[in-house]
Amino acid sequence: MPTTALRPLTPSEVEARLPLLNRIARDLVETWRARSSASASGAPDREEGGEPAAEGTERSRESRGSADLRRREAERQHFETFRTLSREIEELGGVVSEARVGLIEFPGQVDGKPAWLSWKLGESRVENYRPTDAPRGTRMALPEGPPPPGAPEGA
Repeated sequence: MPTTALRPLTPSEVEARLPLLNRIARDLVETWRARSSASASGAPDREEGGEPAAEGTERSRESRGSADLRRREAERQHFETFRTLSREIEELGGVVSEARVGLIEFPGQVDGKPAWLSWKLGESRVENYRPTDAPRGTRMALPEGPPPPGAPEGA
């Protein structure tokens, strides 16, 4: 959750931030995927010629040790990148809800009640929200508001 209190925003205010949010959310999803694929890869350590290191050999132990160091460093870098991107989103008034899909939420109001305005990478508008008492990932369509001044009736 954010380190500072976030002020409620309107869907229009969030939409004004979409060009930057798109770039940050894309980086967030890429970081999540890179972290996930690095965690899932369990490729055996290899000798210089490409052959797997024989189990129990000095080379195998050294290789595992350096692989562990590389893995920990990659995890640290992913964590730092994720933390930086999360802070950038907070500076824009939002919080990361689901990094794997680029789901970002912003405090707002729906029908006069506090709610989380919900935007996901790839969406061109803010059209969803989550009630504050609903679990993360819940997305409901924003109610239709009154037409803007000067808009033709029925539009």
